[in-house]
Amino acid sequence: MPEPEDVLSGAAGDPGLGPKLDTARFAALLAAAGADRAELLERLGADLGSVLVALDGALAAGDVPEIRAQTHILIAVSGAVGADRLYRLAEVLNIAAKRRRIADLPALYAPCRADLVDLIAHVEAQGGGT
Repeated sequence: MPEPEDVLSGAAGDPGLGPKLDTARFAALLAAAGADRAELLERLGADLGSVLVALDGALAAGDVPEIRAQTHILIAVSGAVGADRLYRLAEVLNIAAKRRRIADLPALYAPCRADLVDLIAHVEAQGGGT
């Protein structure tokens, strides 16, 4: 897993962590949901939206325990849906928070937040509005 320094020194907008979304894994998850697809998308959109709001607030307040709690949720959800880059970015943000690298958190959160917003948009486009 990349260290916070490696992510911070990566190319702007692309920390070199791979594609944003494994669309085949996302589609397989939706297919597995079957008749519950709409409910899954709705819940996923709501959960991701809640994480976004909570992380925005936690970063603004410097609330390290909340950053760690929300990144744990984001790691689990992003991994399950195939958002591998977001998964890695959330892991790095979590590690930086754990190490109390307060000054690094905003720069590490920026690409994480961008990918989170993109994932929320993708879920909404699939019919999972929040």
